[in-house]
Amino acid sequence: MERQNMVTKIAIAVISLGITSVSSGNVSLIEYESHVESTTAVTLTDNPLPSASRRNFIRADEQVVLRMLTRDQMAKKYGITLPNANESLKSLVAGADFLSFGVGLVVDFIQAQLSREAAKHTQQFKMFTYADDFWVDGIPKYAGFEMVRYAKGFDGKNDTNPAFQYACYFEPSEHDPRIFLMRAVYLKVDASKAKVSTSGGKRNLTVQINTVMEAAEFNSKNVFSKVVIANDVFTFPGYNLDTSNELKSFWNGSEWKGDLSNHIAGYFRAPHWNSKQYGGAFKLFVQVTETDESRVQDVLNKVEGFIGSNKDKIVEVVSP
Repeated sequence: MERQNMVTKIAIAVISLGITSVSSGNVSLIEYESHVESTTAVTLTDNPLPSASRRNFIRADEQVVLRMLTRDQMAKKYGITLPNANESLKSLVAGADFLSFGVGLVVDFIQAQLSREAAKHTQQFKMFTYADDFWVDGIPKYAGFEMVRYAKGFDGKNDTNPAFQYACYFEPSEHDPRIFLMRAVYLKVDASKAKVSTSGGKRNLTVQINTVMEAAEFNSKNVFSKVVIANDVFTFPGYNLDTSNELKSFWNGSEWKGDLSNHIAGYFRAPHWNSKQYGGAFKLFVQVTETDESRVQDVLNKVEGFIGSNKDKIVEVVSP
């Protein structure tokens, strides 16, 4: 009871010092408790998917896989046609023994908890793969790659879907095989790693995907060289976790169509060697960043900053 009273006094002190003016977008501090819901992991067995409130901040048993895909594998798996928490401010600090803390230490603890909570609303995962056969004799062996994240309840087993799936196509130039594009052809998020709160009746997140391809070789003079041949970032704003729709792009015989048809990057140069005697090795790195669009993170950061800059005043108000 004394612990709860301490937190209540600090909350009242923060509000009395003007924290109610801190807001961002459609979310304010007072609304925060109703915007953050439980994030218990669930198992997908039926359609439709469980509510989005149960499909965000899913991190347990995470496994991230990055695979190169041949043309046939990409077409078969993704059906793509290619050309030829319920946590309030009080619950953030529940479980700490405030009776042994001074008021100043309690304020520091709350500030640190706010910072950690804010960080949950932007999460990353990444993976890389190596191979010496991405290109053979100047011809790409693989059509592209897929990035898949598995997590508890979203492990791809027993009729469940992975938490995250993304596929990218290496599109060679029709007129010059020395250059190519990277084209996003599939995106689906069934369970986000980031914590996503409701704003405007929706749970939206921005997905940002950074792709880097590096090539290494010994040339005809036996000189080793290493160069980044592709480096770009795709950004997919407004992905609705409530619906978790499949987003695709596909070739209809004359042009690209679909939700992702405009998500292309390049041009990039293909490896320049042609002789079988001299090959090369490749590294592909992919990093995914998920960001909650509700602006709760912004609010928490502002509150945390406010508490930090007004600590002395808060301690003065709360102290006997």
